Amino acid sequence: RGARFNYKFKPFLKIEDKTFIELALNSFRKWKDNIKETIFIFLEEQEKEYNATQKLKEIFWNINHRCIILPNPTSGPAETVHNAIQQDKNISGNIMICDCDHYLDISPMFEYILEGKKEDCIIPIWNLRGENIKEWSVAAVSDDNYISEIAEKELPRSSGRFFGVIGCYFFNKPDIITDNSIYISDIIKKLILQGKKVKAIQIFDAEFFGDPQRLQNVFDTRKGQKGIIFCDIDGVLIEHEDTPKYDHNLNVLPGVHDKLKQWYNEGYRLILTTCRKSENREELIKALKDANIQYEQLITGLPSVPRYLINDRKPSSMLTPQ
Repeated sequence: RGARFNYKFKPFLKIEDKTFIELALNSFRKWKDNIKETIFIFLEEQEKEYNATQKLKEIFWNINHRCIILPNPTSGPAETVHNAIQQDKNISGNIMICDCDHYLDISPMFEYILEGKKEDCIIPIWNLRGENIKEWSVAAVSDDNYISEIAEKELPRSSGRFFGVIGCYFFNKPDIITDNSIYISDIIKKLILQGKKVKAIQIFDAEFFGDPQRLQNVFDTRKGQKGIIFCDIDGVLIEHEDTPKYDHNLNVLPGVHDKLKQWYNEGYRLILTTCRKSENREELIKALKDANIQYEQLITGLPSVPRYLINDRKPSSMLTPQ
């Protein structure tokens, strides 16, 4: 239940032609081979009113999933998950608990998990530049990327770098979710007090649509309200290679990662353009990923000639630069 969208069932609200829950699950599609199953948790009243089980079956016909339907509303997400685990004893092993009202590129988190690190808890974090901290759980993060404290809607008292906590948590076993917690942050606080290590992984690509204002921000960003940057690759982002090869790591030029993060946090979309051959596109995509170069689209196979971008100003918005 939630009041932010006038008590409408949030998972089935839409952005363009996709439901919230579809966008949330898109976070994991790339890593589906590493996921045993997906579990949806909701209430009996939502099953009756929205035919949720059937609707989810229609949307996710190609994903191994099942539903756990709780008889009564809960006080918060930790209680929701705990009640689901108590109701279904088949939940075991590593688990991720994810909200239905955001999309994020979860790759940095999965890559860390698949390295085999033995962490009790791993949490995705978000740069709070431009964000209202009263809408976030805020983590104090050490230089080695462990969390020393979490505070709700205010800065923690511990020293460190401050980041927002994204609601998509990894726990190495379900019984960490105790029966006297309301919020997931309560569980994380207990782990920290017990001396457990809670790892923070920064996420750079995400969309948040958990309230009307954030949903509007998604619409605005998708419309390219801030701007789109077309950027060459060789000689601009990486050291120029006259004859590109893919048997070595790309040599990223100084300052590139900082600038790309800045553009992303400011709301710009990045489209990469290159003369590199289209037949080597998949090799280039992998090389860019390994080099941690974030982008929106990739245009390959352009001829090595000058490039010109010609745009107009919309008649309805003549004073808006385009």
